[in-house]
Amino acid sequence: MQAIFTLTRRGFNEKIKVGEIINYKENEKYVLTHIAEIEQFYGSSARMVVKGVAQLIGGKSDYHLYEKTSEFVCKYPKGEFDNNNPLYRVGDIFVFDGICGEVTNIESIEYEFVDLVVAYRSRLIRPWSNEEMNQAIKEDRLSKFTVIG
Repeated sequence: MQAIFTLTRRGFNEKIKVGEIINYKENEKYVLTHIAEIEQFYGSSARMVVKGVAQLIGGKSDYHLYEKTSEFVCKYPKGEFDNNNPLYRVGDIFVFDGICGEVTNIESIEYEFVDLVVAYRSRLIRPWSNEEMNQAIKEDRLSKFTVIG
């Protein structure tokens, strides 16, 4: 299962990297698998806000059941859009049934009476394999391990 996260870091010693573990809810941990966008960066305060795709540790994926690229159509009544029915841009990421995708193209834009209809082309974002997930977990554990000598 994949999800979209917005991560915020403050401080010049902070970082965001693919493979880091995200503690979400009690007993829910995710691995950041893709960084999609730097939403904000404030150099003077060393604050960054990043949007990325993360995968639930131990979660199962139905990725293999879906076409890797597809076209989908969104209808915007009276040309209005909101968070539940967003107007996508090329490069935007979305989640559908626990699988994330990226808009790669806008195929057509037209009106049906007063409703705006947009056809998009997208590609699925490949979930990490069990081996990749286990490697990220191992690296996270090793990064917290200190040797007393």
